[in-house]
Amino acid sequence: MLRRDYFLRMLNDLMNAIARLMSKDGPETERRKEIEAMYSVFGGDKDFFRIATETEVIIRIAETAADANGCDKMDVDSDEMIKRIELLAALMYADYKIGGLNPNVLKNIAERALSLYQRVELSSDTFSEERRNRIDELITIVSNCTRE
Repeated sequence: MLRRDYFLRMLNDLMNAIARLMSKDGPETERRKEIEAMYSVFGGDKDFFRIATETEVIIRIAETAADANGCDKMDVDSDEMIKRIELLAALMYADYKIGGLNPNVLKNIAERALSLYQRVELSSDTFSEERRNRIDELITIVSNCTRE
């Protein structure tokens, strides 16, 4: 129970940090550095998550969750996996929104964020208007293949 409470607190803190960065004024480079540093929470660096397939990303999230819980990656609670995937999707969405990268890199980030959000949408039993709006926005972005 303590481990789950800690995990939920960590998720909440990370979501709040992402939200603050997205609304924060200031140099793009500083916000970018903070976003890129957050990828380490998921067991990799920004480059891994920007180029890995969805399956590779899910495996990495499961391995990181298993390490944190002291269990096998196949034994990670499905609700925890959904929350971790959604958190990574939110991070990638913020990474895209901050901009300042090569258009092809931004497109890759948007595609990965979209695929993760869609996976959560299919797996979650909780409706989220924010998640639904982001999915719609990312579909538009990816289909247009341009930066807003």
